[in-house]
Amino acid sequence: MLLDFTVENFRSIKGAETLSAVAASKSKGKPSNSESRRRVKSDDEIAQPFHIEGWDIDVLPVIAIFGANASGKSNVLKALDYLLNFMFRGSSDIGEKLIPFKLDRQSLNSPSCFKLRTIFNGTIYTYSLEINNTQILSEKLEYSLVATKRDRLLYSRIWNHKEDEFDWKNGSDFVGSHTQLEQSLQKFEPFISIFSKLKIKVVKPLSDWLTASNLGIRDYQEIIDPIA
Repeated sequence: MLLDFTVENFRSIKGAETLSAVAASKSKGKPSNSESRRRVKSDDEIAQPFHIEGWDIDVLPVIAIFGANASGKSNVLKALDYLLNFMFRGSSDIGEKLIPFKLDRQSLNSPSCFKLRTIFNGTIYTYSLEINNTQILSEKLEYSLVATKRDRLLYSRIWNHKEDEFDWKNGSDFVGSHTQLEQSLQKFEPFISIFSKLKIKVVKPLSDWLTASNLGIRDYQEIIDPIA
């Protein structure tokens, strides 16, 4: 189940923008006169959230993006679609070129950044990616158990420009023969894309979800479906 998604430097999106299914905390104070005039409603008035057991998190069953025409709404969804396809299919079947923000020279020469948080069976998975049209610059997967609520590293790789190779780190919960595949990955090939072909217990809920929602936002209901 999707918790939130953040993208930076993608198409018309320059700074970091977040699409979140996490409900905002209920306000205990009385609305101001301006809020009353605008008829501002809280998240729970729009759609009743459901509670994630063991976490101080309430999740909305629906997400909507509002804004003026040509304000970048569709590009948030295109970014999510791009990332999900990249995570599942890898570099060989993306079909769409990565386009950074073009109206700023620094952004044009900088990587695009993505961060995705999901939760399954009480475990939160956080996937982070920095990438340009040449290669992955960093890729990291963390998870947090409901019992400890601490982020634990599964794996990370950061491109070392001086050595012309990735610097890899693996967490203690990610040991196994699958780590032998790390050095054979191409520069533009995400490690997470091969998980569906492997039997890695600690990431199975996430890889199963990616498999089930491999059509990306073309079937957006499957992305936010609360059923793990």
